[in-house]
Amino acid sequence: MLDDEPQVLALGVNCVRPEATASLIRELRKGSGKPIVVYPNSGEVWDGAAQCWRGSATAAPLAELVREWMAAGASLIGGCCRTTPETIREIREMVLSA
Repeated sequence: MLDDEPQVLALGVNCVRPEATASLIRELRKGSGKPIVVYPNSGEVWDGAAQCWRGSATAAPLAELVREWMAAGASLIGGCCRTTPETIREIREMVLSA
């Protein structure tokens, strides 16, 4: 449906668990030929009641998952909550070396 809309330039997911990102990309790819954007978080979970982050960051650094996301169809990759400028630098390096 959105492929025919010129105002929609890309589809994506934001602030999702890194481990869920590849499957979400594949689902988006099934329904669209538009570029796929992903901005996963660090893997921690926000506890709204306690107003703090719970759990720990993803076992694998986000940059290690970049090739999997690209293979699944993502073309624009970044980071959301609890990612750092260093995380983004590492993602950039993985994208450029792919």
